[in-house]
Amino acid sequence: MEAMAAGLPIVATRVGGVPELIENGRYGLLVHSGDQQGLPQAMMTLAQDPKAARSMGEAAHDRAVKRLGVTTMSRRYLALYEEVVA
Repeated sequence: MEAMAAGLPIVATRVGGVPELIENGRYGLLVHSGDQQGLPQAMMTLAQDPKAARSMGEAAHDRAVKRLGVTTMSRRYLALYEEVVA
């Protein structure tokens, strides 16, 4: 979420809740877990197509702001820190 909020395109694996958050090709690129060649290929794809990377980054930012604005995210982090300290 932090990278999305920063306007960066995401390169991630399809694990846990990631596919629910990242739509492949819209907010970044997803690869299957354990795909050792897929991850660097996805990174190279974005590096070689700055226009697509910028577009995905902008879309990711918009999604992050709508889903978890700074205030909401800050509250969640604070609650987590308080829980860990307790």
